Amino acid sequence: MNLNNKWTALIIFAIISLAVFFPIFSNISYWGQGDWDQHFFYNEVPRQTILDFHEIPLWDPAQCGGNVLLAHPESVWLSPFFIFVLIFGTVLGLKIQILLHMILGMFGMFLLSKHLKIKTISCYIPPIIFMLSSWFMLHLFVGHTLYLTMVYLPFALLFFLKSFEKPKLIIFSAIALVLMFFGGGTYPFVFAILFMAIFSLFSSIKDKELVPIKRIAIIIVLTLLLGAVKFIPSYFFIGENSYPLDDSQPVSFSTLATGLFSRDQDIKDSREFYSEFIVPHREYQQGSLKEIFLEITTVWNWHEYSGYIGIISFILFLVSLLLIKRDWEWFAVTAVFFILYFGQKGILYSILNKFPVFSSLHGSSRFIIIIVFCISILAGKAASFIEESKLKQRKIIMIVAAFIILIDLATIIFPYSAAMFSIEPDPIVHSDSFYHAYLADQYTDQYENFLEGKGSINCYERMHLPYAASPLFYKNGTFYEKYKGEFYLLGNKGIIAPEYFSLNKIKIRADIKQDDLLIINQNYEKGWKAKGKEVINYKGLIAVGVTPNDKEIYLHYFPNSFIAGFLVSIITIVVCIYLLRKRFT
Repeated sequence: MNLNNKWTALIIFAIISLAVFFPIFSNISYWGQGDWDQHFFYNEVPRQTILDFHEIPLWDPAQCGGNVLLAHPESVWLSPFFIFVLIFGTVLGLKIQILLHMILGMFGMFLLSKHLKIKTISCYIPPIIFMLSSWFMLHLFVGHTLYLTMVYLPFALLFFLKSFEKPKLIIFSAIALVLMFFGGGTYPFVFAILFMAIFSLFSSIKDKELVPIKRIAIIIVLTLLLGAVKFIPSYFFIGENSYPLDDSQPVSFSTLATGLFSRDQDIKDSREFYSEFIVPHREYQQGSLKEIFLEITTVWNWHEYSGYIGIISFILFLVSLLLIKRDWEWFAVTAVFFILYFGQKGILYSILNKFPVFSSLHGSSRFIIIIVFCISILAGKAASFIEESKLKQRKIIMIVAAFIILIDLATIIFPYSAAMFSIEPDPIVHSDSFYHAYLADQYTDQYENFLEGKGSINCYERMHLPYAASPLFYKNGTFYEKYKGEFYLLGNKGIIAPEYFSLNKIKIRADIKQDDLLIINQNYEKGWKAKGKEVINYKGLIAVGVTPNDKEIYLHYFPNSFIAGFLVSIITIVVCIYLLRKRFT
């Protein structure tokens, strides 16, 4: 067996991934706990939009009384892996995605290791450490599917490094970053951009030239242009509906050391950390927009801290210190992320937190993912140093070391794979018509509510449009006295009936007696349009003026930001294809 062959490596990684994740397929239809409800919902809404209504998923009437879909940073349907959700359904499709992302992440780390001239056997150590570290499994255990997109980081860095020999390969680095954002990877995308920017800075210092900085600047610009179809709508949505967060996450040397080295990574144990957290949002009260600031107690469970690498991996990391003169830029970027891990306790995080986008992120312990990434590469470099030394039986030593690391990490994460999907779903009873309701439990019922054909007013979602829509009934089952229907006339002078209702489009038949205002019981957003009419904001709700001459009223959601972003993306794609063809033909 030629271990240096990339296809051999791919087969090995597929076997490892299947061995780790086969339990998630034992009960194919079972649901997960934690945030799985929210992330199933993120996938099911665009799935129904595409398959049932054959529309572009731009709007979500079921989230928080009406919310953007494509423009939401954690929307997922532009990811190429979304095809598995379309084909196999949300639950099974996401389980397949987990397996494929594990394989892809290990393969990407292998290719990156080869490019960094890490020796044959040692090339397998970074993929094992990075992808089998507990950060990946524990985030998935609680339903954080956005972290699946971290697997694009080694590809983004690989093509960035390759671009120094073939400059046009920066296009593929940008594509990897775009795929992160298209897959809903908010934190992975920001972490990747930050890592590559810092890495390019130290590379420029090391090489005593500005080429790396210039190259990463081009990659960032190209990323924004290629992904403009989502970046532009998201920019406007985030700008109007995001706030700086007062983050005070408890972090310490103890949490860092325990996360990296303790074999006790039990997410259900007593290691829960609490902090006060300010969550601002906007809602309509008596028809006026109010800014509300809620102080809540945040629970930081262990998945936020876990990043187990084991002692052997750390020993290799220490051995890599012998190479510090050659690879000091790797040590420097690792040190920066160690400092960022400590959040407000360190000046770097305080500075970073003042910039747009970064000011809305929270949970500095999540930087442990980049720390593990850097350690895995440096451990691979140390292993390669040993493998090419004059030490007797050096190859056998490296094979044994890689195997021990594999078994060590696998035994930590495997129990979570076996317990990840343990909830047998209840039978779904679909409602005859769509309406909004309060959830009995906003953390576990949003997905089921949507499957039943209902919207969730009190959804589990921090980034949303101002609340204005009314529920049909409260969480205790009593009817909401101010509920007037999902469609109604403000003056109540006439009869209206929905003729067509999809997630993006509404068609109303009308018999109106006098000029009136048609109200749609969904949160207003300026991307709504009506044929021959102007859609307005009436106390936070979608509204359009109607007359007795109107027999049909047709509304649809199609924001200008999507049109602009789509055109920019298409133009950029055409230019990139032209440049690549010009280079390789």
